[in-house]
Amino acid sequence: MKKRTIDEDVRMRDVLAAIDLQQLNHFFGSLAERSGVRYLPLSKEHFFLADEDQQEYAVHNIESGDILFNPISLSKLFDQSDDPTVRELIIVYFLTHEASHAAGKNGAEEKYFLGVARSRSTSGYRRQDMIKLPFIQTYLRDHDTFMLFNEAVIEKIARQSRQEYEAARGFKRASVDTANSILENNVRGAESYNDLIQLLDRLTTAIAEKNGISEHIAWEAILAGAYQGEDLGEKKISKWLNDTTAVEDFHHRLAELPYNRDLIHRLSDDLVAQVRKPPVELSRKPFYR
Repeated sequence: MKKRTIDEDVRMRDVLAAIDLQQLNHFFGSLAERSGVRYLPLSKEHFFLADEDQQEYAVHNIESGDILFNPISLSKLFDQSDDPTVRELIIVYFLTHEASHAAGKNGAEEKYFLGVARSRSTSGYRRQDMIKLPFIQTYLRDHDTFMLFNEAVIEKIARQSRQEYEAARGFKRASVDTANSILENNVRGAESYNDLIQLLDRLTTAIAEKNGISEHIAWEAILAGAYQGEDLGEKKISKWLNDTTAVEDFHHRLAELPYNRDLIHRLSDDLVAQVRKPPVELSRKPFYR
């Protein structure tokens, strides 16, 4: 299927043209270098319009490295403000999240046995296994681990990148507040990200306390592990996480954590009971100063 270029949608073309990719590449390139991985800079040659069946506002394609934008959904957000800065902030919100995925280790492999295709994709800490039977044409999800933990790491990276981007661009506070309001009122899942980052922050604090290191160093280690595609499914890591947190069955609960706010809060609260001080937490706004 032929890829749909950004130029096919004038509005998307103009909004994306305003983005300072050099600033974003400086941020993500620095992270990749600290994590010991090769960084492929963001480029508009890898930005495309999504197919009509894509529900998300933007998606990073693991195999091609492309970022696909949904022009219909994004236009509904753009329609809520005539301020070009607000529209830039909106697109940057989604771009930085997908760029955070793209900057780390991603890959997919497929194997066949007796006509059955099995596929495993890796994106940071996430491991997703899919299966395709001979009589069907689409893959079925078989197993998916550390998906939400990986999303927490990715969104925290994205929020840090937005903080630097906003500071470098010198946006007016009113534009930032308007963009925040539009995103918070229209984008589903914002609260889940806040809950997940709170869980991540508390885990970072637990690791720091257990190992006698700063929270900054603990976070850098988590970040590097995600960008290197570290396999959290290994038994030694499972034991280390359970011992570090002192939370019963923590590794399994984190690996299989579903989109359920009660379960996320419960696991997060179990961590709080094991740490001596409250974690240093980021602002819960999509953009912040």
